[in-house]
Amino acid sequence: MKRALAKGKRYRIEGPAYVRLIEGEILALGKILKPRESIVVPKAKAMTIEVTQDSIVEVRLGEGATMVEDKEEYIPPEWKEITEKILSLTRPIKVIVLGEVDSGKSTFTVFLANSATSKKLRTYVVDADVGQSDIGVPTTIGLGYVRRPITTLSQVPMVDGYFVGTVSPAPVMHRVLVGTSILVHKAIEDYKADVVIVNTSGWVSDNKARELKWNMILLIRPQIVVVLERTNELEPIIQCLKGLRWLEVIRAPALPRPRIRSREERKMLREASYKRYLSSAKVRTFNLRKIGFMGAIFSNGIPLSKEKIYELQSTLGVNVVHAEETPDRLLVVLEKPIRGSIAIARELSEKIGKKVNIIYEGFERGLLVGIWDKNGRFLGIGMISEIDYKNRQIRVLTNVEEEEVGMIQLGQIRIDESGKEIEKFNNYIL
Repeated sequence: MKRALAKGKRYRIEGPAYVRLIEGEILALGKILKPRESIVVPKAKAMTIEVTQDSIVEVRLGEGATMVEDKEEYIPPEWKEITEKILSLTRPIKVIVLGEVDSGKSTFTVFLANSATSKKLRTYVVDADVGQSDIGVPTTIGLGYVRRPITTLSQVPMVDGYFVGTVSPAPVMHRVLVGTSILVHKAIEDYKADVVIVNTSGWVSDNKARELKWNMILLIRPQIVVVLERTNELEPIIQCLKGLRWLEVIRAPALPRPRIRSREERKMLREASYKRYLSSAKVRTFNLRKIGFMGAIFSNGIPLSKEKIYELQSTLGVNVVHAEETPDRLLVVLEKPIRGSIAIARELSEKIGKKVNIIYEGFERGLLVGIWDKNGRFLGIGMISEIDYKNRQIRVLTNVEEEEVGMIQLGQIRIDESGKEIEKFNNYIL
């Protein structure tokens, strides 16, 4: 459907929506759109555009989408002043953006990145929101290079990444800190960035969240921390930083009318991302005798002797396909599931004095993995299709080629082939 838009008007678009400019000029988050350029607003997301010249657009609205005139200014005027201040700093400029869920962190990041790009600065974004990653796939931290102005972080191509293995930062805070630090360092040292913007998760409200944000700031040492607040919800994080002479904390208003996404909508966005990422993947076989398998007992312990395996089979009443142990854990792989395996594992653990995992052939199917090359560079994710425990081979649905791989890292989440999240686990599940 074609639609005429008058100069000076603003329009709020709630996705899923597609808008292509036919004539005129439109401004979106600091990006000027020219004829034949388009905007895609995903489902559960929103955007406001400003019409800078009389324009004609083609509009396609999906189910539940809207495009209505908006009287209010979308971008708080303070954001423009803050952006100018940040970009006047000595390079390389490092910025961390903090805020609650749906406070506008990604929108501010896009606005700042567009402002930097328009000044011909080499601009990189570290997307450290592992549950709602736009640059990477969920369960990863993505490093993206903003080559030209954008309207959403999902348009930024990922040049590097780091796999944390799950969609919540709480159980893997150490990985989030390590991954974020590595990618900021790479942006500056390897890619010669002028500006690095770290977009963080909306987890800010408890002690662990504060620990994560404090340590991220101390580790990365940004010149500026931008805090998007509605009231004073981030004061417990930022008050203790006021004595650091190398750091300036800038408070900024959160988006006045954000698109609030429910937990189900966030899950839906993650699942769509998994599906999109793995849509052209193939099942590939990797030999665990030649490459590492991180985050697992399997392939990293000492196989049990035949005598001990016979003892286990007598105790469990089912064929044991494989068993190996580390100093603190024992992995037992059965031919088929047995009733009461959790209680049996607990009893066996008390008897031998180490944690016992009892699983079965096929249990591994659907578990996410991260894949690294021989130099330790993240290549992408995959989904386990099958493990041959006897021959130490693993079959993974992935876009990564076999010959490039140096290590596979076990994640803590299971999905199906449609990308639906089935189950989440603690570490060392097999």
